[in-house]
Amino acid sequence: MNSLLAGAFLFIGVYYVNFCMKRLLTLTLFLGLAWGQKELHGYWYEIWDTTVFERKIYESNGRQFSEYKGYSKSFFDSKWEEDIDAPVTLVLYDPWFGESYTERTFKDQTIKTEYILIDKNTLLIGKSKYKRGRPSYLPSINN
Repeated sequence: MNSLLAGAFLFIGVYYVNFCMKRLLTLTLFLGLAWGQKELHGYWYEIWDTTVFERKIYESNGRQFSEYKGYSKSFFDSKWEEDIDAPVTLVLYDPWFGESYTERTFKDQTIKTEYILIDKNTLLIGKSKYKRGRPSYLPSINN
């Protein structure tokens, strides 16, 4: 009788643990998908002498994008002007494990650029450090 009772408790215990683990895993996966990597969203910039590189990271239709623009200071009138080839928009991939990255094909080679959040206001994109925000002296955004 005791072995039958112990077997019943063991069955109920195993069933309960499996039930809880399935619910916990489902909840974890749901929160992971819902949370995303919103800490990268916003404007980021890097300054090189007379050039400012700007990244805008945003989400649209369930996907993340990184929009790239460059601004150069005019030699003649010292105004900041947007580069001719701007903007360039790339899909920002956010894997569950590892760093976020973009991919770009150039001369039959795929170039992968990682996005690593160093702290709340510093983002490493490839080998370049970007700061959060947008310099006030750049032309206004037409969005």
